[in-house]
Amino acid sequence: MDMEMDRTGPHGAHFFTAEIKYELALRAIFKHNDAQPDNRTRWYIDNFLLWDVTDCHEGNVRDWFQRVRPEIDAHHEKHGLVPTHNDLPNKTKSIVRCIDFPEVVLPEWRRRRRRRR
Repeated sequence: MDMEMDRTGPHGAHFFTAEIKYELALRAIFKHNDAQPDNRTRWYIDNFLLWDVTDCHEGNVRDWFQRVRPEIDAHHEKHGLVPTHNDLPNKTKSIVRCIDFPEVVLPEWRRRRRRRR
């Protein structure tokens, strides 16, 4: 992975690049899906799902997504996931409530909401 891990912002604060957030979100979804007993609680991964999780529109998720597409396709094939999978009636819960994402992946408003659970 030749991505810049993080940048230093004002006052020395670190923030993660969009690609790192996408990568961390992807790994968390892979881990979640692999641990599930069946497809009712697994998630099909596409760029819209990653946008929804990270709320990160800097950078270009489409370019990054195309680079990791073979790995994502293999994951989908392993579990038999198809594009309409997330439309199933059991998918009423937000993915953010179902998967334990690293804090740096989530936007601040999602982190605040998550802490209130």
